[in-house]
Amino acid sequence: MKDPLTEEEENYRLSLGEDRLQKRPDILLFPKEGKCIIIEFKNPVENVSDHLSQINKYASWLRNLTKEKFAIDTFFGYLIGQNIEVRDVRAAEIASNGVRGNRSKEGARISADIAQSHWLATLRAAIPPMPSATNRP
Repeated sequence: MKDPLTEEEENYRLSLGEDRLQKRPDILLFPKEGKCIIIEFKNPVENVSDHLSQINKYASWLRNLTKEKFAIDTFFGYLIGQNIEVRDVRAAEIASNGVRGNRSKEGARISADIAQSHWLATLRAAIPPMPSATNRP
């Protein structure tokens, strides 16, 4: 993470009564320079649609609060859970190109700087259902 954060970054980090640096995705992978895979699992009884923006937020925080030498320009996100209602995913329209196929979205743009409106990172996300343990052979 950046150290120290600018005043504006510090305000963003602590806005809305939460500390964004205390939030952690379940799994972060860095397969190549400038790429990041974010994987978030949800409890089988959890309504996944209540967490549709979570991957986008993690990507934004990583893009905005990490050192520039670790700049990530492409994110791949997976929100994995059992209780998924496709209509809720479509209704959320959390990606700029909406939902494609059954449970995936492409092309969400991540702002490169808190104070600027240009986009320097993209997010391709999928919301695959987690197989139920009771349905396994």
